[in-house]
Amino acid sequence: MGFQPTVSNIANCNETKKVLQATRSSKQDAEKFLRKYEEEGEKYYYQSAWSRWKFYLHINDANQAVMEEAQMNQTNFDAIQANKALAFRPFSRFEYETRRRLEKISDIGLFFDDSQAQEFNRDVNQMSKIYSNAYVCNVVNPNCYNDPTATADHWEFDPTLANLMFESRDYDLLEYIWKQWRQETGMKELPYYRDYVKLGNEGAKKGNYSNMGEWWRSSYEDPDFETQLENLWAEVLPFYEELHSYIRRNLMEKIYPNRFNTTAIPAHILGNMWAQEWTALFKDTAPYPDLPSVDVTETMKQKKYTPLKMFETAQDFFNSIGLFNMTPEFWKYSMLEKPKNRSVDCWPTAEDFGNRKDFTIKMCTVVNMIDLVTVHHEMGHIEYYMSYMNQPLEFKEGANPGFHEAIGDTIALSVNTPNHLESIGLLQQTEEKDRKKQHLNFLYNMALSKIAFLPFGYLIDLYRWKIFSGSVPSDQWNTEWWKLRYKYQGLVPPVPRTNRDFDAGAKYHVPNDVPYIRYFVAAIIQFQFQKALCEAAGHKGALSDCDIYKSKAAGTKLKNMLSMGSSKPWQDAMEVIANTRKMSAQPMLEYFKEIRDWLHQRNSEAGDCYGWGYEWPASYNLPQPRCGKFVQPLPDYEEFIEQHNKLGEQIYYDFVNAEWTYWLNETSWNQEESVRQSAIKSAFDSAEAKKAKSYFICAIPNATIKREMSTIATVEIVLNETDMKRFYEDINNMNNIYSTAYICNPAHPDCHESDTGKMYRWEFNPTLSKLMATSTDYDLLKYIWVGWRNETGVKELPLYREYVQLGNKGARNAGYANMGSSWRSVYEDPEFTTQLEKLWAQVLPFYEELFAYMRHFLKSRYPGKFSTTALPAHILGNMWAQSWTNLFDATAPYRNLPSVDVTEEMKKQNYTPKLMFE
Repeated sequence: MGFQPTVSNIANCNETKKVLQATRSSKQDAEKFLRKYEEEGEKYYYQSAWSRWKFYLHINDANQAVMEEAQMNQTNFDAIQANKALAFRPFSRFEYETRRRLEKISDIGLFFDDSQAQEFNRDVNQMSKIYSNAYVCNVVNPNCYNDPTATADHWEFDPTLANLMFESRDYDLLEYIWKQWRQETGMKELPYYRDYVKLGNEGAKKGNYSNMGEWWRSSYEDPDFETQLENLWAEVLPFYEELHSYIRRNLMEKIYPNRFNTTAIPAHILGNMWAQEWTALFKDTAPYPDLPSVDVTETMKQKKYTPLKMFETAQDFFNSIGLFNMTPEFWKYSMLEKPKNRSVDCWPTAEDFGNRKDFTIKMCTVVNMIDLVTVHHEMGHIEYYMSYMNQPLEFKEGANPGFHEAIGDTIALSVNTPNHLESIGLLQQTEEKDRKKQHLNFLYNMALSKIAFLPFGYLIDLYRWKIFSGSVPSDQWNTEWWKLRYKYQGLVPPVPRTNRDFDAGAKYHVPNDVPYIRYFVAAIIQFQFQKALCEAAGHKGALSDCDIYKSKAAGTKLKNMLSMGSSKPWQDAMEVIANTRKMSAQPMLEYFKEIRDWLHQRNSEAGDCYGWGYEWPASYNLPQPRCGKFVQPLPDYEEFIEQHNKLGEQIYYDFVNAEWTYWLNETSWNQEESVRQSAIKSAFDSAEAKKAKSYFICAIPNATIKREMSTIATVEIVLNETDMKRFYEDINNMNNIYSTAYICNPAHPDCHESDTGKMYRWEFNPTLSKLMATSTDYDLLKYIWVGWRNETGVKELPLYREYVQLGNKGARNAGYANMGSSWRSVYEDPEFTTQLEKLWAQVLPFYEELFAYMRHFLKSRYPGKFSTTALPAHILGNMWAQSWTNLFDATAPYRNLPSVDVTEEMKKQNYTPKLMFE
């Protein structure tokens, strides 16, 4: 009959109409809000960008004040608009684009009141100013900081310090520069950084994030982001270790012989202020050093390249694949060279002013190949800006921050190829017979840039996320920094560092509040992009040979992705360009396969080891053999072992003899001698371990000798003479307390007070042990149990506290986390505790069966004495309830059968202790 109107139906229809009208009204209100937001937001965005740009190009207090005011205005605008956007919740009722726009506007991350915002911005700007104005005094005039007339001796980062770090091979000069730069940047920034972290976390919590690190990670819109990063690191670590091993060997043997013996590399000798890329070492370490270099710096100078020409060259590349030319405003307002008459921020930066025409780059460009690549990288940002300039304001950003960094780097993969450099007249390739060798040189140079960077790109934000989360106390920040640099990069500082230093602040992005994980992401995904673009360009052959120059098909594929901005999650953008929704290191590993194989062959031929003493999970499948922490090969391992055994034999005999004598006759003299011999043995072990560690143990070919050396090198406790003596005194004193302990017969509780009371003293063997095994007197057993602990544990406790403190100190000195870690090390299994847990889980059901059976019996033996399901510890026939065999006769399944305990028979046959041993 179809639909029939009823009162109920009509009422429902009216309600539905109201809902639809409200929805339409909400949609119209939202659209109106978004239009107004776009119109007003562009003005604030432009003013903030312009004031920031002006400050970067003219660093002075006046421009800083203008910038801070503009930042405040934008911060207030963002907060007001976020609250307005939140009023439209639930966002799920809107269509996708409206919903995503409202979500982005409402999520500003940090919510501040005016005073907090001003203080936060002032902290960042002050740190930025410290960094930008930093310089190091010329080594011949190290006190120039206090001399206003000595400006000629001011070594600024660009170009002086950067060039010296790159070109110098003076170990001590590099150490001086490295140390002073950190003193003039990070150390001075530290007070501001502490406040910056505090305020940032407060603002993040108001924005519904647990801390600033969680807010930073939210831009990747992926709950598994951190896990993905760990997996990517595990993929690339074996290759990084191949490169690290090869470079370390060259540094030790050729460039800086006898200057270091750690398997981790001193951080100042890799050609870069932060050791984040190692291309400076190419000339000294290239596979085929006699072939023409793929570094075209000299050719650029011969051909009269200027910074302007370098930017024009980059524009030509983008234009050749169908992307944009730079705007007139770009050429008018960009800073392409460092001015001589004022202080500027030289860090290469691309800026979008949000008005669809003003795009700029600032860069203190130097005519060399590294800067040519950087120019392409920065112009890649501009191409991204221009591609999404017609998107709504809130979508004018990369699909994720890593995408933005990857675009210029993807283009640079083509620019760097010998084929492309030849096509633009910057490289003359070798004869055909040497092409493969030259290509290996090219790949090696790329690895020094791309692969060497990976751990640094990963660890900077791992470090800051730890700082933001509060998992690292502020008085341990620098310690944590060097833990991570050691763990991931295999580096050590060239000079001692303290927690008064703040070495992370020596890197531009830390004081300038710039998240860094984007660069690690970019380093990975640029190879995914390149592989996809090369396929679009119809490239055949090795991925490392591909040059997409002049391929409109590749440009179209790239532009389709760029124009999306952040209108869709990054996984959608990745799918548009690379036909996958995941990040993967496999295209990178494919790109570098030839040079990775070459490095592995060279390292194997040299008998080298891998790593730097850090123990990664076994699942990482790392190359073998593994290194210890030190490298200092000595000629004769067997001679060392022979001498060790010769010296150690008498020391160990004296130690065991003194210990045995004390056990058999616990006099004070024997105790002192036992302590003395224990300290002598420990000092010997520590000294021999130190010697053994100086050998290159991982490279010993003989497995037996290698194990002997590893055993000698392993010591559980390292203490100075005074502490070691005290440690053994504590052990012996506790042993003495235990060995001489007794309790008084309950009928004579004052047995301590006179010699006549001795007959009433119950010692452990045989009295207490026998009573615990045979008595069924609940209260007597309780009396014995309590009394024994009063006479042992209570008296031992002060000594045990000091024993733990000294033991942990000694274990840490020996390289362990604590004494427990030291003890577990003898099992030589990183999964030892996990295995124990699994074993316990296997036997627990059986133990519970036995426990339940025994509890049933004991409740009947001691009716009303206990009501807990757990058993009282004193009624199980043993002082520690560690064995229940003394309850066998009372609980055996078949008590009438002869016992398997042959004690009575042994007595009948007149057994003696000697006969038992015989």
